[in-house]
Amino acid sequence: MTNNFFSWKTKIAIFKELRNKSQVIDNETISQFFERHFNKEIVDYAVTPFVTGIYAGNPAELLVAKTFPQLVEYEKQYGSILKGFIKNNKVSRKESINFRDGLGTLPRKLAEKLGIFYNQKVENITYKKKFSIQTQTQTFDCEKLIITSPSFCATEFWRFAPCGRRQIFGRCFVDKQRI
Repeated sequence: MTNNFFSWKTKIAIFKELRNKSQVIDNETISQFFERHFNKEIVDYAVTPFVTGIYAGNPAELLVAKTFPQLVEYEKQYGSILKGFIKNNKVSRKESINFRDGLGTLPRKLAEKLGIFYNQKVENITYKKKFSIQTQTQTFDCEKLIITSPSFCATEFWRFAPCGRRQIFGRCFVDKQRI
């Protein structure tokens, strides 16, 4: 408790959580749950970065019962989620998978097996019943074209569509402020 990451008020709130009584609140969000158990500082500086990193979602919108059901169960059983962790410290943990060359191995191998190419600068796109995408090194033919780049980059592809031929892109929504 000698670090300065949390205020003294929050450090005290962590200890007070051990004396919580069980409450069942339907449709409680992660933020509401942790603010009720600890305080807003815990939500802002610990929970929000953690949840955003794992779920890429807003903890004020995600339901705690759906995302962290074990914490809800600890509260029901023990009143305190910290007591739940203490009493269940011998519970087996889920194993994680690691790769010899790092976690980037999985997406690289998937891309290799699926024939996905990266860092290919598109030189031209044409459409005659199929799309033909010409890069600096090769040409790809496909029935459907999915552009996953940010809109300010994707607008660059419009230069390949000759006047009157923009329908090859189907129904596109373009940020006209960035064109």
